[in-house]
Amino acid sequence: MRDILHRALAPLLIAVALTAPAISPLSAETAEPGELEKLQKEIGTSLERQKELKAQADAARAERKRSERN
Repeated sequence: MRDILHRALAPLLIAVALTAPAISPLSAETAEPGELEKLQKEIGTSLERQKELKAQADAARAERKRSERN
């Protein structure tokens, strides 16, 4: 039961750890052309992945609850 939850949450934690450093403030003086668009796309992709991982974690929690009842 705990294994299911751990398997579901591990990718979420890894995704958060990997995306957190990528989101850093940029100043107009140091930004490359197109950098803002690139970062916005990366953020969008990260948010989509976060939703997918949350759905997996929710499914794992539901499965755990079902197995605890049986």
